[in-house]
Amino acid sequence: MMRFGNKRAMFKQIALDLDLELQLTYTGDQCDARFKTIKRRGTGALKHNSTTGNSRKVIEFEEELNQLRQIDDSFQPEVLMSAERMELQAKDKPIKTESNKKRARPSEIILQMHEERETNKRMRYEEREQKKKDRHEEKMQLLRQLINPK
Repeated sequence: MMRFGNKRAMFKQIALDLDLELQLTYTGDQCDARFKTIKRRGTGALKHNSTTGNSRKVIEFEEELNQLRQIDDSFQPEVLMSAERMELQAKDKPIKTESNKKRARPSEIILQMHEERETNKRMRYEEREQKKKDRHEEKMQLLRQLINPK
């Protein structure tokens, strides 16, 4: 997969190879759909076979799927991140690690979120109170004008 920019390009190349070598005309999308179908059936059969009491299901292309799982690079990302460090991967060994020592603890994050929420709540309350005062002033002015016409 790494030779190709994405899976769509990979399946397009597979379709071209099938046409050149076996004279079978398929599109990249058809190859992709077939691969997904075979993979889904294999996964379903594995799940079925792992359940106690079920009869065995034959997995189509089991050998080929196992080979693909072994060489599939999509299971090993280039960057691995955890709460404490980050690793950049090269083939099978880490290249560089960076530690995130100053990471906030969950309790600190929760406390900060609570404080922000309380601040926002207080600001909304003050805005509502100011609007009430403004409306009250407006009403009082109208009453004054009605009582004392100029």
